[in-house]
Amino acid sequence: MFQILDYLDQSMKKNSDNKIYGVLSYIAPEVLNGDPYTTSSDIYSFGVVMAELSSGKPPFYERKHGLSLALEICNGFRPEFGKGTPEIYKKLLYMNEYDKD
Repeated sequence: MFQILDYLDQSMKKNSDNKIYGVLSYIAPEVLNGDPYTTSSDIYSFGVVMAELSSGKPPFYERKHGLSLALEICNGFRPEFGKGTPEIYKKLLYMNEYDKD
């Protein structure tokens, strides 16, 4: 199993076209800034999913998805969590990329 994952990881690195893929709401700020996808960016995306589950609303549902929103995300704008959400889930969105490793 791990050999398959290692192979996929290496082939993805070799075939990287430096494009950003995904739904804007779920893409980590560091990826929007041009850094590669990492475990850290996955943690951020998981935090966005947790925000959606706790609030019952899609992230940034009231906003037009475009360059303006991307810039705001890079500057710290985050989706809202529902009341009573444990702090540990909220921290997933506010950790910097070095804290997540």
